[in-house]
Amino acid sequence: MTKMPKQRLHPLILVTYFLSSLVNWFVICFVVMNFHFIKDIPLPQLLGLAATIATATSFAKYWLFTFEVGDQALTINSGLLFRQQRHIPYDRIQTLQTKRWFYMIPFGLKAVVIETAGKSGDDGDAQLPMVKDAVYQELLQRQHFAAAKPEVPSVSLATGEASQAASYKINSRDLNEYALTSLGLAPVILALIYGYTKISDLVPKPWLSLAVSSVQHAEWLLLAMLVLGLLILGTILSYLQLMIRYYGFTVTRQHRQLLTERGLFQRRTVTSDLDRVQAIVVKQSVLRQLFQLATVQTVLASTLSDDEESEMVVMPVLRTDQVWTVMPQFLPWLPTSQPVITAIPWLGQWRMIRNAVAVAMIPVVGWVIVARATAGWSLLLPVIALFLGRYAGQHTGIGLVADYLVAQEGSLFSRTLTLVPKKRIQAATIPQSIWMKRVGLAHLAVSVRSGDAEKKVTVRYLPLQVARQYYEWYRA
Repeated sequence: MTKMPKQRLHPLILVTYFLSSLVNWFVICFVVMNFHFIKDIPLPQLLGLAATIATATSFAKYWLFTFEVGDQALTINSGLLFRQQRHIPYDRIQTLQTKRWFYMIPFGLKAVVIETAGKSGDDGDAQLPMVKDAVYQELLQRQHFAAAKPEVPSVSLATGEASQAASYKINSRDLNEYALTSLGLAPVILALIYGYTKISDLVPKPWLSLAVSSVQHAEWLLLAMLVLGLLILGTILSYLQLMIRYYGFTVTRQHRQLLTERGLFQRRTVTSDLDRVQAIVVKQSVLRQLFQLATVQTVLASTLSDDEESEMVVMPVLRTDQVWTVMPQFLPWLPTSQPVITAIPWLGQWRMIRNAVAVAMIPVVGWVIVARATAGWSLLLPVIALFLGRYAGQHTGIGLVADYLVAQEGSLFSRTLTLVPKKRIQAATIPQSIWMKRVGLAHLAVSVRSGDAEKKVTVRYLPLQVARQYYEWYRA
């Protein structure tokens, strides 16, 4: 591979820099307008000064930002007042991500985010905010070449050789099933309620009192229609959010590289080496269990820059019986059949129910003390907690597949199955309280690397001898 000359970002980045800087300077002007030595300056002149400074700083920032795709590493020079040079060897790159807004498509541009092994919080991100697609492709090839070494041994492969390419693109039916079976309705409804409280502060009090009085004298049918309307609106918003986010989702595996791409208004791609995969997670909400659907994610050794998710989604929705036949094409060390899970004993399940109900009783007691007249509604909380605890207990278990630990957890009507290679486990512990010791129960907690932190997988209320058995398996 030949060395590429020193380059600058695409000139279109000047528009982004200018708008961002202009907003910042407008805010500064708004803050300092009340100072005696500033308030005498006419507002048009003050805003013109802000625009001039924003233009100057934008051009300076553009000119001082350079990067060089070298033979062994990527070098980035940036900084306006404080110059910074970042040197990133290709073998230290954990993942390559791109973000592509719709206005960048006609120019063939992308924003490239480089996640490194030395990442610490957001400071470990190296970014090329606007470059040609050829730059991304060159970085991708150099990362793949630098990381070339034997693949992670697989448990078994679905078909063919481990190096065989595989590709999948979500269709309209699967995307609709994924969006319609999401449990994202609850946060949307909370957002609507929060929005109502903010709007109610702006509405004149007489109008609000009239509206409340009208509702109080309305028929129950009208109230039911209002609640139903809120649920329908929340469902539509949740549905649209997921449709926009996962529009055109594709996953491709080429040799040891795994690439996902998604998004309607902003296309996002994540490219990672299979060696960076620390664990595989199969998630099912109670609704998706009913329809026999599952979501497959991977835990990576780097932190995704996308704030919406902490794990890389490899397959948004898939039939449960296809997880172990289709996914090994993309993740070659997955088993080709459903792992056998040993459930925790009834004694452990009972403790999960007891804990859930005990926590739910705390707000019930407060409700009774503060508003005794309406405290009857609070009794719904322990009833819901009882079902939550029962669900968690029934869907908690543990198992082994060759050199891979299989841990299943149930929480908030969602079942999560995590498959961790033994060599990826960073630590294993057996927490046990004095009350658990009396009945011979214990937790088993294993930690794997997840970005610059750790992900802890805990199987609760196992028989002590079972927990020790798995602990010794890890130590062996």
